[in-house]
Amino acid sequence: MEPTSSIEIRRLRPGSETLARDAVAVLGSANADVKRMAYLLGRDDCFFLVAVEAGQAIGFLLAYEFQGTDTDVPAVFLSEIGVAATRRRHGIARALMDQMKAICRKRGTTKMLAVADEYDEAATKFLEATGARRDGKGDALFVYNRNVLE
Repeated sequence: MEPTSSIEIRRLRPGSETLARDAVAVLGSANADVKRMAYLLGRDDCFFLVAVEAGQAIGFLLAYEFQGTDTDVPAVFLSEIGVAATRRRHGIARALMDQMKAICRKRGTTKMLAVADEYDEAATKFLEATGARRDGKGDALFVYNRNVLE
């Protein structure tokens, strides 16, 4: 389903910290603060996209560009994507992803990576519907939490 024409997808830059915080808060995050958003928006390798409707943030996508050792072309890692519960199934996440893919094309990026729990059917279906393919059977994400890093 296509998003309504009143929705605008914006890449946020420094000075838009409050809108970034509001976008993250629509998903119920109490940890979003203006200082953290300023840090993210100030990074050249960070892509913070927001879906805005009637001046209100209703969804966001956060991705990072990184350089691997196997190519001179940077890749992008999709870190987060989310839409307000009341606005899901209206094409907003797809519009955010389409904008991120357009940014990748413009920058010459040839690979975007995303991680989803294999049991999260909605996430895996969304990624597949927007063109992602699972790289290999049995791949898993391993996380080093704070207690291991201290």
